[in-house]
This record gives sequence, C-alpha cells and structure tokens, in this order.
Amino acid sequence: MPALFLKLKSDVYLGEKRNTEMAISKKTIIYQSLDKTSLFKLLSENQILLNNYALTLLDNLQFNFERKDSKIVVTELSLADLNFSIPVNYMEIAGAIVDFGFKHCPAGLAPYIRLAYTDQINSIKDSKNQHPPDSILIFSKPLSNKEDFPKGFYLRKIKNQLWLRGYICAEDYKWSSDTRIIVL
Repeated sequence: MPALFLKLKSDVYLGEKRNTEMAISKKTIIYQSLDKTSLFKLLSENQILLNNYALTLLDNLQFNFERKDSKIVVTELSLADLNFSIPVNYMEIAGAIVDFGFKHCPAGLAPYIRLAYTDQINSIKDSKNQHPPDSILIFSKPLSNKEDFPKGFYLRKIKNQLWLRGYICAEDYKWSSDTRIIVL
C-alpha cells in the first residue's frame, strides 16, 4: 500500500513516517450564513442538544459573518499528533497549531461542525472539572477573557444524543495529550 506523506515542519510528517500512528481526519463542513433563529431551528430539527454554556456562547456570537466559502474543510487530530506527550494549556496548543500550519476555528462554525459530526462515538464516562473523554474540542479563540464566561465549544455524544456543549476553564487549564481537537 503506498504511503502518502504531508511534510509539515522539518522532519515531522503526517502518515506512516512517525513512530506513533496518527488518526488525523478531514471533514467538509457546509457553512450556511443563518441568523440565530434559523440556526437554532436547524439544530433542533437535527436533535442537537445544547448546554447552558453553549447557549451563552451562541447568544454572544455575531451571526451572518462574512465568509465567502460555503464548504470549509476542518481537521480533527489529537494533541499527541502535535507532538505533545504531557498535558498542555491553551497557549501551548495555539502555538503548536500555527507551527503545524493549522488555524483556530471561528466559534461561529461550531454549530455547523456539530451538524457534520454525526458519527461520533458515545461517551460512557462522566467527568467533572476536566475535558470529557470521547469528546472533541473545537479549538477556537475565546469570545471573552472573563473567568466566568464560557471559553469555547466541544462535541459530545451521550446516550446516542448529539451535544454541542460550551465549557469554562481557567487560563492555565491543561488538556491531556489524547484530547482530540478540530482546527482549520
């Protein structure tokens, strides 16, 4: 089977060249410039559940932001794929995604990403005060630096129900290397 390699930076490759097997995937997201009412209707029609933090974030997003692409390709990967072997904070992740040629996801894409990620595995373990296992962090810039304001979104499937969830964390919170993220 031929190996395809994508050279990212110096001697780091995506594909079979690395010592650890990487599970990097790309997905095309269909972006629709919907107003808030239409977006909530679309999420409801697709049985997407929202927690209170997600509602707060969605209430504070600017809708109908200019975007010329209607199809956007996002990349899902783990923090280990960015060469992290120990827990890391937001700033360390932000630096690594730039080094690897990726970008933050605009928070406004989160609902559309959730709509596209319907084949997520069920989370079976509860978690408090930590990133839930089997969830996927949408790596975006925080909308606010206030401590009590949600920092971003993550995707989770619980008991076959798809969730778009918001989260709050401290600036120095560290995600484990097996955390899966979505970037542009």
